Amino acid sequence: MGDSLRSLVFAGIFRNIVQLAVNKSFGFLVKLVLARLLFPEEFGLVGMAVVFTGFINVLNDVGIGAALIQKKEKDLKEFYT
Repeated sequence: MGDSLRSLVFAGIFRNIVQLAVNKSFGFLVKLVLARLLFPEEFGLVGMAVVFTGFINVLNDVGIGAALIQKKEKDLKEFYT
């Protein structure tokens, strides 16, 4: 039981690392293409949007979504009635 659980944990970690690497690589390639296609002023606007969305992602990673999921069912019922 312990070995199979350990292998599942390592497989999950490996999948997460691969997913992170693919996401970061794809984002980098998209920015390279945009830098080539857009004028500097337009790319600056895209850069500001990327910073804003990155900030939103940081807030999301902090656990706002998890906090919403942790709401008790009775609290939700009281909220919606």
